[in-house]
Amino acid sequence: MLVRHEAATSDFESMRLAAGVLTAVGAKTSHAAVVARELGRVCLVGCGTLVLGDDATGCRLGERRLRAGDHLALDGNRGLVFAGPREIVRDAPAATLARVRAWREAAGLG
Repeated sequence: MLVRHEAATSDFESMRLAAGVLTAVGAKTSHAAVVARELGRVCLVGCGTLVLGDDATGCRLGERRLRAGDHLALDGNRGLVFAGPREIVRDAPAATLARVRAWREAAGLG
């Protein structure tokens, strides 16, 4: 994740390489948000609980101190930030898939 107080044009290459972008300031139409969307990256801007230190080795997210290399996950749909490792769940909605298969078979595409 690329974590910045505010993203700048000079951050483009880092944004391209990062899995996501988190900034302390900004809005939906800020530079970071627009560029990240174009790159297909999750981007949360305006995170009021994000505080970056002067030494560029870490940040504080609420009361939690994070250092370079710590786990950080962004939920772009709900606008949530998670510190620490997260479990990835891939849920296949069995009932919905069965209904779609039935439609396909009924249409003779089966």
